[in-house]
Amino acid sequence: MIASWNVWPILGRVARIRWGDAVVINWCTIAWCSITLWSCGFAQELAEIESENTPSLSIVALQEIQKDYNDFLAERKRLHDEYEHVLDTLSNTEVDLQKISSDGIRQQLMAMQSSMLSMRLEARIIAISSENTVRTREEMRFGDRLLNRTKTIADLNTSMRGEELRQLDAAAQATARRRIECLQTGFQLQQEWLEWQQEWPQFMERYWPHSDPERRFTREEVESRLAILENADPEDFGAVITSALLLDRLGRNDEAITAIDQVLQAQTALQTTAMIAKAAILFSQNKEDAANAMLIAATQSRNATPHDRWLWARLAASQKQFVEAEKKWNSLVSVKSLEIESRRGLALLYCERAERVPAMSKRALKEARLAFDLEPRPDWFAHFVLSLALHKNGETAEAIKQWEQARDKASDENQALCDSLLESMQDKKRFAWDFRNTLP
Repeated sequence: MIASWNVWPILGRVARIRWGDAVVINWCTIAWCSITLWSCGFAQELAEIESENTPSLSIVALQEIQKDYNDFLAERKRLHDEYEHVLDTLSNTEVDLQKISSDGIRQQLMAMQSSMLSMRLEARIIAISSENTVRTREEMRFGDRLLNRTKTIADLNTSMRGEELRQLDAAAQATARRRIECLQTGFQLQQEWLEWQQEWPQFMERYWPHSDPERRFTREEVESRLAILENADPEDFGAVITSALLLDRLGRNDEAITAIDQVLQAQTALQTTAMIAKAAILFSQNKEDAANAMLIAATQSRNATPHDRWLWARLAASQKQFVEAEKKWNSLVSVKSLEIESRRGLALLYCERAERVPAMSKRALKEARLAFDLEPRPDWFAHFVLSLALHKNGETAEAIKQWEQARDKASDENQALCDSLLESMQDKKRFAWDFRNTLP
């Protein structure tokens, strides 16, 4: 296979035309040879090589998320250190402030200082794990107040350039200006803190593909990701939730519960995600009462994300609550990042329901085709789901063709799953997709 990469030296030798002592490269000949080699399988070799590297590329992507999170924490430290410097400056100039003869200027500066300190930014930055980092009504009011106070600072700065400031002596003017600059910096840091908060939950979105949402990873794929996630920061709750879901896939339920409880205790923006994940783990332990109680608590949350709804849909499907699963997956086909997964979920769901309602097979095939067509590079699972849907719809010949593609691209572990689908097609037996799909 690798020999194909040495094609260009060969092409060069083939295409040389001697003209006196000069050597001319006939690029038309090279192009023709390239096309010939491509048509003979070069493209297929390239695709195979890239396919072989896919798992390692996924691991690299996971490691990159970890690196970005470390940089993210470093940004929090910068905000904290700079804000501490603001507080030190205000403290060091407190005595000089009292010496300013103008009561009006002094009172305005003290009022703005009180306004800034009331935000308690230092506590927010230090105790990130105890802060709800979504834009709740309280946080939005915090942002509104911040914008209003920033405007007030700008107005105050303008007035400081006026006649009242010029009437102060040089020392008092320097003190006033220093404190104004300090307060402006403080409010700017508070704005940066709000922006930092909004980025934190987004890490869960990046971890999402690594949590095995469709329950299709092999044991090796799951374990390799867990090995990377072991090094995650304890406050990287997206990584903790991902670890819990992967541990649940392996049947290591007690470890999964321990991990997810860390997130629940922290009361973060990922609280709803953690609740649904814990419900899934509790169902795996056959603790249905506790799992249902957790789901009821999750319904009271206003912070549910599309990923939460997807996780809930799969959980509902695993409990054969097909109407609920269908409702949630249907609501997600308009979410671009989740459309393919949601349509595949619906396809598998309709395949299961087709056992009792044959008309569902047409819906299954429709969703499977839509999902397949949306895939830029269909992998084994895309072919597998389409094969199953075709089989349910009675299109056996096409189903076999898709099955062959699925098996060719699948790993050894998933090839066994493909073989079980072929057996069901040949023997006309029922094949049911396991939405829980715990690895043995």
